[in-house]
Amino acid sequence: LSIPFYVIESDSYGFLPRESAQYFAKYLPIEILPLASDELRPWHPQILWHSRSNADYELQWLRSTIVRHFQRAHGGAEAVDIIR
Repeated sequence: LSIPFYVIESDSYGFLPRESAQYFAKYLPIEILPLASDELRPWHPQILWHSRSNADYELQWLRSTIVRHFQRAHGGAEAVDIIR
Protein backbone atom coordinates (compact mmCIF):
# COMPACT_ATOMS: atom_id res chain seq x y z
CA LEU A 1 0.00 0.00 0.00
CA SER A 2 2.99 2.29 -0.20
CA ILE A 3 2.73 2.53 -3.99
CA PRO A 4 0.52 5.69 -4.05
CA PHE A 5 2.95 7.54 -1.79
CA TYR A 6 5.91 6.48 -3.92
CA VAL A 7 4.13 7.57 -7.11
CA ILE A 8 3.44 11.02 -5.66
CA GLU A 9 7.16 11.56 -5.03
CA SER A 10 8.38 10.22 -8.38
CA ASP A 11 7.65 10.06 -12.08
CA SER A 12 6.78 6.35 -11.84
CA TYR A 13 3.61 4.40 -12.42
CA GLY A 14 2.11 1.87 -10.05
CA PHE A 15 -0.41 -0.91 -10.37
CA LEU A 16 -3.12 -1.43 -7.77
CA PRO A 17 -6.51 -3.11 -7.72
CA ARG A 18 -9.05 -0.61 -9.06
CA GLU A 19 -10.89 -0.36 -5.72
CA SER A 20 -7.67 0.50 -3.90
CA ALA A 21 -6.65 3.06 -6.53
CA GLN A 22 -10.06 4.73 -6.36
CA TYR A 23 -9.86 4.92 -2.59
CA PHE A 24 -6.40 6.51 -2.64
CA ALA A 25 -7.43 8.90 -5.43
CA LYS A 26 -10.07 10.34 -3.07
CA TYR A 27 -7.40 11.48 -0.64
CA LEU A 28 -4.18 11.80 -2.61
CA PRO A 29 -3.22 13.76 -5.73
CA ILE A 30 -2.97 10.71 -7.99
CA GLU A 31 -4.64 9.96 -11.29
CA ILE A 32 -6.05 6.62 -12.40
CA LEU A 33 -5.02 5.92 -15.98
CA PRO A 34 -6.89 3.52 -18.26
CA LEU A 35 -5.21 0.30 -19.35
CA ALA A 36 -5.79 -1.47 -22.63
CA SER A 37 -7.19 -4.96 -22.10
CA ASP A 38 -4.09 -6.49 -23.73
CA GLU A 39 -1.95 -4.89 -20.98
CA LEU A 40 -3.78 -6.73 -18.20
CA ARG A 41 -2.45 -10.00 -16.89
CA PRO A 42 -4.44 -12.47 -14.82
CA TRP A 43 -4.05 -11.95 -11.10
CA HIS A 44 -3.19 -15.00 -9.01
CA PRO A 45 -3.11 -14.16 -5.30
CA GLN A 46 -0.68 -16.10 -3.15
CA ILE A 47 -0.28 -16.64 0.56
CA LEU A 48 3.35 -16.93 1.63
CA TRP A 49 4.58 -17.84 5.08
CA HIS A 50 7.53 -19.38 6.83
CA SER A 51 7.25 -23.01 7.92
CA ARG A 52 7.99 -21.96 11.52
CA SER A 53 4.52 -20.38 11.64
CA ASN A 54 2.66 -23.57 10.65
CA ALA A 55 1.74 -24.41 14.26
CA ASP A 56 0.59 -20.88 15.16
CA TYR A 57 -3.20 -21.14 15.59
CA GLU A 58 -3.81 -17.46 14.99
CA LEU A 59 -1.93 -17.56 11.69
CA GLN A 60 -3.72 -20.78 10.69
CA TRP A 61 -7.01 -18.99 11.28
CA LEU A 62 -5.87 -15.93 9.30
CA ARG A 63 -4.70 -18.03 6.33
CA SER A 64 -7.91 -20.06 6.26
CA THR A 65 -10.01 -16.87 6.47
CA ILE A 66 -8.16 -15.35 3.52
CA VAL A 67 -8.49 -18.53 1.45
CA ARG A 68 -12.23 -18.81 2.21
CA HIS A 69 -12.76 -15.18 1.20
CA PHE A 70 -11.12 -15.65 -2.18
CA GLN A 71 -12.84 -18.97 -2.77
CA ARG A 72 -16.23 -17.30 -2.23
CA ALA A 73 -15.34 -14.13 -4.14
CA HIS A 74 -13.75 -15.86 -7.12
CA GLY A 75 -15.60 -19.16 -7.08
CA GLY A 76 -13.32 -22.10 -6.69
CA ALA A 77 -10.78 -23.93 -4.62
CA GLU A 78 -7.92 -22.74 -6.83
CA ALA A 79 -8.56 -19.04 -6.26
CA VAL A 80 -5.48 -18.69 -4.04
CA ASP A 81 -2.05 -20.29 -4.34
CA ILE A 82 -0.76 -21.37 -0.95
CA ILE A 83 3.01 -21.42 -0.71
CA ARG A 84 5.12 -22.13 2.34
